[in-house]
Amino acid sequence: VKAVHRKEKPFRCSECDYCTPRISDLTKHIKAIHRKEKTFRCSGCNHHTAYKRSLKTHVRVVHRDERSFQCPQCNYCAKSKSTLIRHVKAVHLK
Repeated sequence: VKAVHRKEKPFRCSECDYCTPRISDLTKHIKAIHRKEKTFRCSGCNHHTAYKRSLKTHVRVVHRDERSFQCPQCNYCAKSKSTLIRHVKAVHLK
């Protein structure tokens, strides 16, 4: 609670400037960034990643072709927020 509300980040990486309020996040950071461990593997292809949420996004976007980002001005749906922003700028903000 203190870490979140006071924005304290007592856990610091010994190899870079990264700091976090949770030891579990520091552990994930070290494995992913410094050890280059990619423990989450896609069962549908050879993609692998260090983060579970990245694997979930990969499966949703690549294998299920989900387009969760709806344009507020037309029927276009994008796979990612950045693609939707690019669409809005190119099509609606000319």
